[in-house]
Amino acid sequence: VTTAGDTPFLPENLVERLAAAVDERPSTIAVACSGGKRHPTFALWPLALHDALRRFPVDEDVRRVSAFIDRHDFVDVEFPMLTSGGHLHDPFFNINTSDDLVRAERLLQSMEP
Repeated sequence: VTTAGDTPFLPENLVERLAAAVDERPSTIAVACSGGKRHPTFALWPLALHDALRRFPVDEDVRRVSAFIDRHDFVDVEFPMLTSGGHLHDPFFNINTSDDLVRAERLLQSMEP
């Protein structure tokens, strides 16, 4: 399983749902999606693809994870948007800027009981 380290609201059941999606298809990549958007960083990878994935950036001179996924069997696994304060928020929202951090702090405060 891969995730990003700057994504504080990722679903608690991420691994469970990704694994369930490929239970009958062990050579398939399970990729998280939300709000109609695929999040290729959040995926469950079959071990059989280890060597191909490791070589891909060098052999193909491509750095996009989605390009690798598109060349293999994959299944999209949809996760619901977060609802807080009457607004929808992407559970895979990542923090890249100080404004993103402020937004994340506000979202966290609005989610607290």
